Amino acid sequence: MGPICIKNEYKRKGYGKILLDYSLE
Repeated sequence: MGPICIKNEYKRKGYGKILLDYSLE
């Protein structure tokens, strides 16, 4: 389970941007 997998899962729900902001911070 890596950040890429989580990103794809969240991207489907539209949480890609939120996840990116969280990762940057």
